[in-house]
Amino acid sequence: MIIVSPILRASNVRGSRSGSLAGILVAALTASHLFFACGSAAAKSPETKRLTARIILEVDIDGPRAVKWCYGAEPTFVIEKDGTVFRYDMSGKLVWKFGPTFEIRVIGPPSCSSDGKTLYFVNQRGTRLAVYSAESGLSEYDMSVPFRCNPGDMMSPDGTTFVLPAPPSLVTGEDVLREKRVLQIGEKKAFWTKDILFLEADDGRHYHMLRTSDLSDIGILELKLKSSAQTITAIVKDNCGKGYWGWYWHGDLQRVEDVRIHDRRLQASQSDEICVKYSGRRERGIRRPETVSILQDGHLQERMDLRNIKDLDTAFSLSPDRRFMFGKRRVDVPVMDGTGKPILNQTRKVNHAVVLEIER
Repeated sequence: MIIVSPILRASNVRGSRSGSLAGILVAALTASHLFFACGSAAAKSPETKRLTARIILEVDIDGPRAVKWCYGAEPTFVIEKDGTVFRYDMSGKLVWKFGPTFEIRVIGPPSCSSDGKTLYFVNQRGTRLAVYSAESGLSEYDMSVPFRCNPGDMMSPDGTTFVLPAPPSLVTGEDVLREKRVLQIGEKKAFWTKDILFLEADDGRHYHMLRTSDLSDIGILELKLKSSAQTITAIVKDNCGKGYWGWYWHGDLQRVEDVRIHDRRLQASQSDEICVKYSGRRERGIRRPETVSILQDGHLQERMDLRNIKDLDTAFSLSPDRRFMFGKRRVDVPVMDGTGKPILNQTRKVNHAVVLEIER
């Protein structure tokens, strides 16, 4: 499950390192400083902070979507691999683990509430829902779902509301959904953002807009489709001041198109959030990240140089406290024979998720 590399040496992160799970790779790589200041003739903006970063954890995963932050009293993250959900702290200590059962053999990407108290995941068909919290443990529910059910986006960002395709039937554990708001939506799609729930109407082109705080109605949003081959696969919010976007799937062209949503009612729902921008260079067909800029209210606050981190393919998902960031890179691992021994001069590429600690 977990791969240990002999070329990486242990490094300390601020705080305890006791109880680290064997196989979580810990590396010390320090990125070079990059100073950036901006100003104008009329007024000078605050000086941009210089950042350093290093890789503190590296985990063998299937892809970048399989790892997510799950912050509670302490910073943790969750990953899904081979049908098992793991929750780790920043020292690499295993906090919680759920292995596949007969009913949940293939698990979709886990999702965690913004306060870290509620974690949920479903099987691929959406017929079995699992909800976990430290207070109540694990609860599992059966659902008779429609054929066209989309099992994604079932929980609100704050963990207080669930949108489900069918009535949930408790199988094991406490009935934690009894304390939640539950909407039964059948075959309809639901897309959560921090401020708004977009709930599909009957025709697939119109969406009810509900405030996530109290589910009060904002109005109806119309998304124009050019042909019957187009479908809406997501509605997302861009935190960098560019509003809301719809992701259109073109079935005839087999591609996704991002389309800006222009609606004055959405402007009032804009909340102050951290904006993260990435820039990099293209190397052998891969665009490698070089710098990460962190902005708030349109002003550049911090900038981090990643050029000294070897073979980093992607940097993404700043942690809620701005102390960590995820990355991804592909590494060579030995090919094993039937007895578990490495085959001489044979390697294969695997995805690794890395956790970068940002040092200020």
